Amino acid sequence: MVGYLDLEETYTWQPQFRKLASFRLVPHFSGLKYLSTPFTLRRWEKLVRSFPGKLFFLGEGSYHHLSLALLARRAGEGPLCLLVCDRHLDSFPAPEGYITCGSWLNSALRLPGVRKIIVLGCEEKPPERPESIVSLSPAAWQYWFRHDPRLIAALIPTTRVYLSLDKDVLELGGGSWGKGKVPVSFFFSFLRWLLRRYQLVGMDVCGEPVPRHPWPTFTEREVTAEHERVNLTLCHLVARSLPSKKRRVRAS
Repeated sequence: MVGYLDLEETYTWQPQFRKLASFRLVPHFSGLKYLSTPFTLRRWEKLVRSFPGKLFFLGEGSYHHLSLALLARRAGEGPLCLLVCDRHLDSFPAPEGYITCGSWLNSALRLPGVRKIIVLGCEEKPPERPESIVSLSPAAWQYWFRHDPRLIAALIPTTRVYLSLDKDVLELGGGSWGKGKVPVSFFFSFLRWLLRRYQLVGMDVCGEPVPRHPWPTFTEREVTAEHERVNLTLCHLVARSLPSKKRRVRAS
């Protein structure tokens, strides 16, 4: 089953994806974009409990911290390693009383069951961080995997893995947080290897393009179509079952 967060009409111009995704979450409370209070995140966690699948799309990259609720459920089932494909290292300090899309890894590390966090494709200079958070640049990630995947495997301490993808790590463009240096074809080769070797217990995806105006330009439509093709491939690779019946969940 595939689910998605329906905010800001992010997936309006991805009709094939919307047809394939069988679970639509529609929050009717604010405070989810960029940064959230613990109270708001608890409301989000309660809402997302209704999603029984393993692949969830969060929309634009400013919602990446909402991964926490999806991750927490899987981490509560047993030890796992969190793999984050992201051009940013989301372990920076946050304003007091908030968790942000740039700080959520600090909270993820405190979840029971999370043994290690590996950030792949990171282009930022890492801040001071615990040894349990490891980052690889786009060049290092691609070189290690292409020349000897065992180098990547040696970093992963558990058979259970959770994967969080921010598509700003890819050579796609169109997102709010820049364009990465990782070819889409390389990422899918890595994902297929991961699926063969490990138990993927869950995955979330963000980094969607959002048109600047209600009616996207021709260029924006082309970029969105490219993102949709990536999303469809992810659905076919990761999702185990895709029920045809649509479900829509509202929250007040």
